[in-house]
Amino acid sequence: MGREAGQSFNGPGEGPAITAVVTPPQLVVTGQGFLPGQWVTIRVIEPDEMANYFQYPADLAGDLVAALPTSISHGTLHISATDSRADRSDESGVHWSYTDTITW
Repeated sequence: MGREAGQSFNGPGEGPAITAVVTPPQLVVTGQGFLPGQWVTIRVIEPDEMANYFQYPADLAGDLVAALPTSISHGTLHISATDSRADRSDESGVHWSYTDTITW
């Protein structure tokens, strides 16, 4: 069962999970465990260490399918996502999924 909005996470491995795959001509991020029907912020750290943020809605089951813009730099990317639930242990104040690293 999912966590309510505003609740904090207690340890690693809790919360949403994502996977990034190259599906030419796009990079697609899928995930589950997000708050149902909520906006999810996807963070992509490019090879030059610049971070880009994109928002996509989770469906009513808390699943995510996001085809990222083709303008993202090619190379090794570090991708994570959040539905903005609080996490006191993270310096950003929100819980981020684990980071998936992919090269495209």
